[in-house]
Amino acid sequence: MDLMLSLSDNSATNALLSYYYLDTINSFLQQNFQNISLNRFLMEKSTKENTCTANSIMNVFQRLLNDNNEVNQIILNPLKHQTVRNKLVAYSNPKFETFNKTGELLHEQHNIARFKSQNEVIDCCVLTNYQNQEDYEGILNMIQNIGKILTQ
Repeated sequence: MDLMLSLSDNSATNALLSYYYLDTINSFLQQNFQNISLNRFLMEKSTKENTCTANSIMNVFQRLLNDNNEVNQIILNPLKHQTVRNKLVAYSNPKFETFNKTGELLHEQHNIARFKSQNEVIDCCVLTNYQNQEDYEGILNMIQNIGKILTQ
């Protein structure tokens, strides 16, 4: 779990998907969260695609993080130590403790984050798709600015 969340290790994710069965996890997700389909292992070439929306991922994220229980703590620690911190949390106000998970594919940059201060919690999810690799820096800058603005 730590490798999957803190290093974005697709092999670790695939090991969990295999152990708990991809179809079982997909059925659970589809029954409990709209607009999520887990149809293949990560980085696997297939005609099937994994799909989600920002709202559906935010629902999963908040459900996992909002309870104060053992599962919550198992998930929060690796998200707090996520190694890829160049998106939403890159220029966030240091008064916020940050928890984030990133995703990247060719022409896609994704990030979800929780910013937590003593009396405030802000959750944000950004999913992007762009056509030209030249757009990468603009997309990255936009995501960074969203995190900066949210935590001003």
